[in-house]
Amino acid sequence: ATADLPGVYRVRLSLTVNEADPVADEAAIYVVDTPHAWLARNPGIGTLTDDPDGDGRNNFLEFALLTIATIPDGSQPPVASLASNRLSLAYQRQKAASGLTYQVEISDSTGVFRLPNPGELVETVLEDTGISQSVRITDTAVTGTPARRFLRLKVTAP
Repeated sequence: ATADLPGVYRVRLSLTVNEADPVADEAAIYVVDTPHAWLARNPGIGTLTDDPDGDGRNNFLEFALLTIATIPDGSQPPVASLASNRLSLAYQRQKAASGLTYQVEISDSTGVFRLPNPGELVETVLEDTGISQSVRITDTAVTGTPARRFLRLKVTAP
C-alpha cells in the first residue's frame, strides 16, 4: 500500500495456514506529516519562515497549528480566554508530527517567560483525531493571584 497524504489508514490483514480458515484482523496506520512534506504539497507559499498571507503567522506556525497558509486567519487559535477566574489557552496541534514540541510558557510580566512548575498548568485534550488534537491549557492560579499572568505557546522542531 502507498500513502500519499498524512492521515489514518486502515488495513486488513488475513492469514491462511495449511488450508485452514483464514485469520483476519484490522490495523490502523497513522501517517504523520512533516513541515517539508507540507511545503511540497503547498507550492508557491515559500519557505517555513515566510508568511504569504500576511497574518503574522509564518508557514512553520501555520503547519504546526493546522491553519491555512494562504488565508489570513491570525484570529484563529491559539485563543486565550478566562473561565472560572482562570486563564486558559486553546489551540490545535499536529500529533506526533516530526518531533514538533508544543510548550506553553508562563509569566507574571510580558518580558520573562518560563516553563511552568509542576501543577501550575493543566492540559485538557478536547478532541483527538489520531493525527491532530485540540487542547486547552488552563492556569491553576486564580486571576489576580499573582496580579498579572501571561501564557504563550512556543512551538519548536528538531
